[in-house]
Amino acid sequence: MDGNILRALRNIYGISTVDTSKRLGISKSYLSEIENGNRDITTSLLSKYGQVFGVKPSYLMILDESFKDGKRSKAEMFVRDLMVKAIMDLANQSD
Repeated sequence: MDGNILRALRNIYGISTVDTSKRLGISKSYLSEIENGNRDITTSLLSKYGQVFGVKPSYLMILDESFKDGKRSKAEMFVRDLMVKAIMDLANQSD
């Protein structure tokens, strides 16, 4: 899971890392490691993340799909990139 997507979602809602980590039941440092790409997020934590932000974990996973295997069409890559850009734009508007 790309931590940038999770960070962007948190920023859209204007929730601090401290508050998010409390809601998720993890330490602030663990959340920072996830958001910085230094740790992988578990399925159960992804589910909690979805509950905290009202987003289905499957939506987050779709955004995270890597497309590194070269088996994705240009159209799929284009749609994924648009979705990520929209989330990042919303996050930047929330700052």
